[in-house]
Amino acid sequence: MRWSLRSLLLAVGCFAASYGVFETYEAAPLGGLSGETPLVSWATADGIERTAPLLEGVTSDGSVLVTLTASGDQTAAIATATANLLSRHPAGGILRFPPGTYDVCGAILRSGVRFVGAGDGQTTLRKADGCAGPAVATEDFAALTGSNSCAAPHGYGLEDIRLSGNSTGRTSGYVFQGYGYAARFTNASIRDVGRGGGFYHEYTTAACGTAFLAVESHMIGFDVFGDGAGASGDLVDFAGPHDSQWSNSIFGWNGAGSKAFDLLPGGSGLMLANVHAFTGVGSYAWYMQAPFVATNLYTDGGRTGGVMIGADGSKIDGLWGSASGIAQSGACLEIGDETHLEVSQTTISGYLYSCGDGGAVKFASDAGNSRIDLTIYQPAGRYAHTGSPHATTDYCLNLNGGGSLTPGDTASAGGRCSTSQPHRWTKPGTFTQGLATTSLSLSSLADSAVAPTVGGGFCEGSRIEDANGSAGFVLAIGRGACSSTGTLSMPKGAAHGWSCVVGDLTTPAADAPKLIGTTPGTVTLGNHAQVGGAVKEFSPGNRLLVSCRGM
Repeated sequence: MRWSLRSLLLAVGCFAASYGVFETYEAAPLGGLSGETPLVSWATADGIERTAPLLEGVTSDGSVLVTLTASGDQTAAIATATANLLSRHPAGGILRFPPGTYDVCGAILRSGVRFVGAGDGQTTLRKADGCAGPAVATEDFAALTGSNSCAAPHGYGLEDIRLSGNSTGRTSGYVFQGYGYAARFTNASIRDVGRGGGFYHEYTTAACGTAFLAVESHMIGFDVFGDGAGASGDLVDFAGPHDSQWSNSIFGWNGAGSKAFDLLPGGSGLMLANVHAFTGVGSYAWYMQAPFVATNLYTDGGRTGGVMIGADGSKIDGLWGSASGIAQSGACLEIGDETHLEVSQTTISGYLYSCGDGGAVKFASDAGNSRIDLTIYQPAGRYAHTGSPHATTDYCLNLNGGGSLTPGDTASAGGRCSTSQPHRWTKPGTFTQGLATTSLSLSSLADSAVAPTVGGGFCEGSRIEDANGSAGFVLAIGRGACSSTGTLSMPKGAAHGWSCVVGDLTTPAADAPKLIGTTPGTVTLGNHAQVGGAVKEFSPGNRLLVSCRGM
């Protein structure tokens, strides 16, 4: 092949740039190149060699100054610009998009590459008519999804840009699909989500070693909306990375039978702040199947329910919301459902109003050791709660309006606190709905400076480590023959037994140990699958964090 001097200089200039600086590239169509065009080559993480034309238009600072066209599929143009970027900077950089709306189908977001637009609503990548796959996906998504692989794309992101699902163009599949870690989605959105769904993201639940410590992804000001016509799938299906953060975002207008936000088991430990999900015809605003922590979470609507808590150990500080006038068959807040059983160790505070037929709170499958403190407004014919709170759950529901505390109660304002054990919320004269006043007696507590001992069960060789008496200790599961239950001998007798909070430090996405029995001198723990709650043997070598208090 003969190269012109101009092309040769372009190639030399491209590869001679310093690898230590991120540079900006603009995507352009393949057309418009004159003469013979050099090829650039790069290798993917799985060793596959790829090639693409080297774009012309390289300036003295190394940037590629070209633009997308307003008509036709621009996926190939984006691939070419990405290849040009990675040939010079394998660690990645910015691919900058000008204002406008550009059709794509399966545009690939590679490790270290950020798609940066001129602003959300100024730059839009729209799913092309008839596109059956995603508008944008991370590299090798089809091969990685479901693989539980540690090795994956990372450091990619979207910023100041909008993705459109083009629901009227009869598209299917998600708008965005990602498998990877350490991603950032900032001041961006997905709009007009179609039947296939909006945003899907996944990463492994395996322990990947020190090379994969910073796996969390960050979503800041990243909104996802359906088309408002009841045609969308789930707006968000989030399955990892674990311990990611999502803040200052809105999710709304998902379709019938779908969820605005579905937290899947792989997304365990998600941290949410200042977030709002609303739906008029969808089943749930928030469907939380993994443990999470939230500050200022607003739930709005949901034909079946508002927020469903489906995993142990979740916390909401500042829950606020209502059924928003729709026919809600469930409740604004549901502890478990027919699929997610024995949900425990949940802490929630906030305000709920005008909720559905199932009450403000529905204790559908409460397994105890939870704390729920809510102010509630319910109109006549509605309830503060339905279902059966567990005997070890502390709850205080302060009801206002013309509703009833539970089905069968006469309509009256007031409150209800659990009386199964003394707790900090009960005050004389404050809650009067048929309850006797109780007070907390510190002398009745049975904390001990001496750690408990392993009585039997668990796995052979189990032992107590790093103990601060009964208040906090690590139970190191042995590696011998295993059982699904185990007993601890407590160092001090308690009049009514022990209340314990248990968490698995090693495989929290897979194992959900919990308190299943107690006597004045013993505690029995059982292990369950995090998804579905099935009884399972303790995992050899795992470490459990346990805190027990005598009653």
